[in-house]
Amino acid sequence: GITDYGTGQFIYLPGAASTILSDWVTYDQKTFATTRVASLTTKGKFAVAMSANAATTSWGWYQIQGQAVQTTTLTGNVTNNALFPTATAGAVDNSGTATYVIIGALTNGDVSLTPFKIDVILDHPMVLGQAI
Repeated sequence: GITDYGTGQFIYLPGAASTILSDWVTYDQKTFATTRVASLTTKGKFAVAMSANAATTSWGWYQIQGQAVQTTTLTGNVTNNALFPTATAGAVDNSGTATYVIIGALTNGDVSLTPFKIDVILDHPMVLGQAI
């Protein structure tokens, strides 16, 4: 992976149970509530945790734009792949159904092992849950 990630955009949100650094979460723009991604059919606005933020009473930064490192279930070289929610809490993968593709997220490099992490380009990621 790269070490210079350039600029990014972040939002300040409350934590969600068991959230760790680089976990994928969904968030509600009205209530600001976050939930770790943990279903193949997760829909909504997505963000990536910039710290362990495991309580709804604590707040932290989440990335929504720019290049970042995220938790994944992928292995090997997966540059320029679409990403999808997984049943693994906080993680994403490069396989899933087109209805649940994460719009605004693209892999950008090799997966590093233990734990699996990958560089990802973000641009306000979301899942609509409908065919495009």
